[in-house]
Amino acid sequence: DASTHMLFLHFFFNDTATTEIYTLSLHDALPIFILPSRFPVAIKLAFLIGILITVGMSLLGAVIIHNQIELMNDQIYSNGRTVVVQMAEAAKEPILANDSLVLDVLTYSLATADNVLGTTIYSAERKIISTTGYSPFDLKAPLSNRTKLFLNSSLNTFEWEWKNSPTGSLDAVSFVSPVHFEGVIVGYVLTSFSRQAMTQSINDAVRSIIS
Repeated sequence: DASTHMLFLHFFFNDTATTEIYTLSLHDALPIFILPSRFPVAIKLAFLIGILITVGMSLLGAVIIHNQIELMNDQIYSNGRTVVVQMAEAAKEPILANDSLVLDVLTYSLATADNVLGTTIYSAERKIISTTGYSPFDLKAPLSNRTKLFLNSSLNTFEWEWKNSPTGSLDAVSFVSPVHFEGVIVGYVLTSFSRQAMTQSINDAVRSIIS
């Protein structure tokens, strides 16, 4: 239908990989139209059909790769939300018991996982109970003093960059989950992942598809 056609045109002319493939294919096709007139029409048509098939296969490959990237990105973000929700469930009883030792163990164990930049557990009043690694709300961080905007009753996901962090530039995505007990929010859990590591994983997967 019309909407599908417009969506395809938008992707075709805006996706970098697709545009490059299309440009290269046209570049290969141009010599066909400048072949000397002594070449039979059948040969010219054969070349043209071959180029059209190449272009079609290239475009199909670009669409498949684009869809695979979108699928992997959705899976990564879904996994991030799952991790923070599970962490919130694990932190519920220690928060209620005011057991800072167990909470420290939880934050440290998660912060040492691959791609994790940091984990923080907050009280219902948004006070830090336990923290390890980096947080977008750290002093001098991009979202410093803006915890109320993201620590609420919703499961939140947001991206952020900290170019001048103590260890250099950070490109991150954070997931926040409230901690509920009998319908009441008793705390919050924040977990931040490296987007650079996520992007590298996607690029590795794309290279494996191409090869």
